[in-house]
Amino acid sequence: MIILILIAFAVLFFMFNVLPITKGNHLWSLLFLAGFILSGAAIIANDVNHFGMQVQSQTKTYHLASDSDKMGVLLYKALGNGQEKIYVYKTSAKQAKPKPTKTSDFSAKITRTKEDSYLKVTTKRYVYTNKWSKLLFGVFGNNREVKHRYYHFYVNKDWYVLSTDQAARLSKLLKTKQTEMKTKIASLVKAKVTQEIMANPSLAADPSKQQALTEAATKAATKQVLDQYVAQVK
Repeated sequence: MIILILIAFAVLFFMFNVLPITKGNHLWSLLFLAGFILSGAAIIANDVNHFGMQVQSQTKTYHLASDSDKMGVLLYKALGNGQEKIYVYKTSAKQAKPKPTKTSDFSAKITRTKEDSYLKVTTKRYVYTNKWSKLLFGVFGNNREVKHRYYHFYVNKDWYVLSTDQAARLSKLLKTKQTEMKTKIASLVKAKVTQEIMANPSLAADPSKQQALTEAATKAATKQVLDQYVAQVK
């Protein structure tokens, strides 16, 4: 609509400025010129400053699934000098390929948590303030244009945040260290279980408590050994 208004003011200005068809044509020509200028200014203001629009915010929360079936991990790709990162993530273990964060008008933040990992995506968009603004500027197709996306990753404290290159190196390292890794974990678990039983001999007579102790020790030992290998690829 604003384009039609602009054209109409231009035609009327031409008619009343060039073709002396009515008395007082100079006054009318000035009014139509002002209308033409204001219409053009409104178009520029809409394009540059989103005149006639307001910001609408929407937040969605997603479960985060690890990119590895062996450990909790969130991956990213470093861009340029490494300061900017594009995170790739899964919201389901059944998801075939990880989804990347957007590459423009976005920012990402990581917060460590003791809870399950999840992601909050807040999207801010420009929308028309009312039906009249939509009628005027709808021709430009900028309704719901993204202003910014905020990715807030809440990552469990036991997860690793690695670049895709680091993850590839870690995968190769773990393949060559499988036997060593099992031996280290078994040794740490045995030492931990023995220590706990010596401190509390009653555990030796309770198989269920021994099993729980072994499971907890195995989890802690696996994390400890993985930390050592992860440190080698960073």
